[in-house]
Amino acid sequence: MSSLPKSKDVVKTDWQQCVICQENTEEVLQCPAESKRTDVGAGYKTLADNSVRFGQLGCMPLSLNIERLDEGSGIEQTFISEKARWHKSCNTKFNITKLRRAEKRYSTEEQSSGIGKKFTRSNTGSEAPPNINRCFICDECERWNNPLHNASTFGLDARVRKYAAVLNDQNLLAKLSTGDLVAIEAKYHNACLTSLSNRARAVDTEDKDDDHTLQLEGIAFAELVIFIEDSRSQEDVIPIHKLVDLSSMCTSRLKQLGANIIGRTHTSRLKDRILAMIPDLEEHKQGRDILLAFKEDVAMALRRARQSCDNEAMHLARSATIVRREMMMIENSFDGLFDKDCQHNSVPKSLLSLINIILYGPNIKTQASNANATQAGLSIAQLLQYNSYLRRRKGPHQHERHSRKRETLLPIYLGLSVHAKTRSRELVDNLYNLGLSVSYDRVMSISTDLGNGVCRRFEEEKVVCPTNLRKRLFTTAAIDNIDHNPSSTTASDSFHGTGISLFQHVSTDCPGIDREIVVLEQSSSTITTKTVSQLPDSYANVPPASLRQKDPPVPEMQCEMKADGSIYMCAVKEEFLWLENVRATIDTQQNLEEGECIYFMGRIPF
Repeated sequence: MSSLPKSKDVVKTDWQQCVICQENTEEVLQCPAESKRTDVGAGYKTLADNSVRFGQLGCMPLSLNIERLDEGSGIEQTFISEKARWHKSCNTKFNITKLRRAEKRYSTEEQSSGIGKKFTRSNTGSEAPPNINRCFICDECERWNNPLHNASTFGLDARVRKYAAVLNDQNLLAKLSTGDLVAIEAKYHNACLTSLSNRARAVDTEDKDDDHTLQLEGIAFAELVIFIEDSRSQEDVIPIHKLVDLSSMCTSRLKQLGANIIGRTHTSRLKDRILAMIPDLEEHKQGRDILLAFKEDVAMALRRARQSCDNEAMHLARSATIVRREMMMIENSFDGLFDKDCQHNSVPKSLLSLINIILYGPNIKTQASNANATQAGLSIAQLLQYNSYLRRRKGPHQHERHSRKRETLLPIYLGLSVHAKTRSRELVDNLYNLGLSVSYDRVMSISTDLGNGVCRRFEEEKVVCPTNLRKRLFTTAAIDNIDHNPSSTTASDSFHGTGISLFQHVSTDCPGIDREIVVLEQSSSTITTKTVSQLPDSYANVPPASLRQKDPPVPEMQCEMKADGSIYMCAVKEEFLWLENVRATIDTQQNLEEGECIYFMGRIPF
């Protein structure tokens, strides 16, 4: 390496040109002092520091004499005062990236100069002659910014020998074999001695860390082996261990001991170490998991698993027997009514509780929030009750037969609703085959029973009156003809009749009185007829009345006939009372809350 030029050879810098190359080219000059950045002058500091560091490494990118950049106040301050400028291409050669590359090359050359070479007797002559001013570590001469220092203490000699032994630097050991540093008048750079000390300390710390980590791994592994062996002494637990769990336990224990863990524990190596330490342990694969178990415990584990399955099956059978016993004790009979609590009363409490536990779990808080059973639980319980059998018939059979004593309200409601909406026998039978509804025959039987109950009410009241009419209500009727058009393309017959519509006028003051609901008799639930009882002919047939003559003879009567105006006057009086009521309402600016019909209806005595 060529030495830096002396001060007397320093050429004065032309600050109007590029401070690096001092050449006049077409490239535009850049001046950090003219920058609009808040940190004006940052470029001066970067170039000053990098150029000094390049000079220390002895690998200056260009032929640049650093001494000419310093006019006594430092390079950076000189740049600021002179408003230095440069070419961008020249400044790029001194950027931080190229500086780091140069430092890396220098560090590699420095390490390769003392490590990796085979030590021979010829290495003993590699030390620098005492009369040449060179660093005994890097073999470089003195620089203007990195002076040499004399080795004047035996403590320094001892430290350097220790560093060389730790690093196994054969070149440095060969130099030290000629004598102590004081005797050979060795010289060194402070930076070289510091670098040597840092490298030795790093290697020494790494070795100590490796030894410490291995020691902690041994402790954790020993504790893991003891844990596996102790698990065999527990009679109520079968010692089967997952390799993933063992690896997690080992990693957690290493962290507790303070080991520096990088990455995850190698499970395959851990498995091999465990199997080598415990020969009785066997490896079993279950999907992606690896299980470790003792040879003699595998049969016991299988036997206990079988016993566990048998015990669970017995628990299920006992639970089903308890619930089934209560289900067979409940007998239901449909009377045509759907009461408020009819669903709850048609199933046993134990069955409903079991369904809710299956649906929502046995947690007491969850069950308390569902104190009133949900419709889903009630529906499932009713279907189970409806489809249960005391004894099932042997052999194959095409249709299931259900007992009416275990009919619940849900299948009956579904069958009646679907038939009322669709009138489809096929749809009702499909639901019946799925166990969701009663059969079509049962639907027709219930409809027949309801019709017979209504007819029985007609006979008791001696009048055909709809069951939903209320008592003590003003009722009006509308009569109209019912004609079926025989000329229609879809008509198969003609029909002519009379329809009567009844309208009841309900008010808040007079809501009416409900009549008794038609209830199916218990004895009628066993009747399988699908025909509604016939009413007497007098209920349906009106005898015809006709006149044979155009002018019928009127028989003479021997009596005096005179008009009775009292009834007419009473009616007129009632009408005037109504008008007075309307006038009084208008005078008081109130709304007329009832019409004329309702007004007169309230005055009629019942």
